[in-house]
Amino acid sequence: MTLADWAAVAEIVGVVTILASLVYLNIQFRQAKKNDERDAAFELIRSFQTPEFTKMMQFTFDLPVGLSRGDLDARLGDDLPAFYAFLATWESLGIMVHRRQIGLDLICDFFSHPIRHSWAVADTYVMGLRKDLDRETPWEWFQWLAERVKDYESREQPIPAYIEYKNWM
Repeated sequence: MTLADWAAVAEIVGVVTILASLVYLNIQFRQAKKNDERDAAFELIRSFQTPEFTKMMQFTFDLPVGLSRGDLDARLGDDLPAFYAFLATWESLGIMVHRRQIGLDLICDFFSHPIRHSWAVADTYVMGLRKDLDRETPWEWFQWLAERVKDYESREQPIPAYIEYKNWM
């Protein structure tokens, strides 16, 4: 073999090595992303399984849609700070979904109904608050998240897990 032949072989080996490295890097990237998604799911589970959050979710489910800010304040009474913390949870999730730190599909699997119902209950309240403050930003990411969940579900009709996966094994 001539020096030119050896150079060609070395070049081919170099290209194959680079391609193999790119394939390996892609596999590692996908695995890291999968691990991040799993960790995010576990964190969601942990952070939402608190008595305070559960109490406020149940309280919100029992509220009628369309209450004015004053009516909702009166119904909440001493629970107003807990209600704000509840809304702040959805607000935080909205920011995380927008920044693609958590996937919208994961949020929908866990909380599509609570988010949509909570926004339906809070909508009139938030609009009144925005008007009183002369500012459009209060609970902006909560509203954004509720709208994205609604859009997602209009494209991907939710099928209850007990139906969709009834033959799972």
